[in-house]
Amino acid sequence: LVNTERNLMNATIWIDVSFSAAHFLPCVAPGHPCRRVHGHNYRLRAWVSGPVSRGTERVPDGMVVDFEWVRAAVAEVVGQLDHHDLNTIIPNPTAENVAWWILDKLPPQICKIELREVEWAGVVLTREDLHG
Repeated sequence: LVNTERNLMNATIWIDVSFSAAHFLPCVAPGHPCRRVHGHNYRLRAWVSGPVSRGTERVPDGMVVDFEWVRAAVAEVVGQLDHHDLNTIIPNPTAENVAWWILDKLPPQICKIELREVEWAGVVLTREDLHG
């Protein structure tokens, strides 16, 4: 569907990135498997919501924002975690704490993220969640 009437409309776009990192969870019970050092191939989805542009210098016509801008912003933050020991960056690197750390460092236009530690489990965090 093409917005030929040029009415303002809103949309939400998303991009996916992945990164790998090791960690252990120091706060789980002794004997819990996650207390041992292990790694994940994380999948991160980031969303941006807003009006579809009529064309400006920063945002081409028909876009909320350029996918490449979102990908680059996310890659800059995720690059600080990729192939690192998360415990040296985040004291208790649960999925929730890693997601909070990431979203807190992303530009405010990125309104929501989903971080998957494994195929079947992850966390969703919004800007509102950051500030309670």
